[in-house]
Amino acid sequence: MPRPIFDTLATADELRPYLDMQAYARDTSRTKTRHRIEFKPLPHRLARRAIEERAPCARCGTLMHPIRARKPPPPALLPDAINGTVGGIYYSPTCPQHTSLRCSRGSAAANDYTLMQAEYATQDQEAT
Repeated sequence: MPRPIFDTLATADELRPYLDMQAYARDTSRTKTRHRIEFKPLPHRLARRAIEERAPCARCGTLMHPIRARKPPPPALLPDAINGTVGGIYYSPTCPQHTSLRCSRGSAAANDYTLMQAEYATQDQEAT
């Protein structure tokens, strides 16, 4: 069975409790809801390690960073930050849009998001 790119990350087990699937209201229809895979605020050191990890793009295989910070970088990711938590971190299984729109808009990205949604739903059921 295929696994999402997320499962290949060294920090995946540490990040899993912070996963936060959000319906993306700007891109939702009556029949299909797109989700964003965000993270609840992460401990600073975990956020730094996760953002530095690389994995192959789900579509083209180019090494990229699947855990990313929204622009501009959250203040806690700046070099002088030592403690606290970091928000504004998200997951994407494909190359950034400024690198390749084809990757982020393709079926490989959709398939990876579907795998993540199924995994997240399983986790929610196990937690209750």
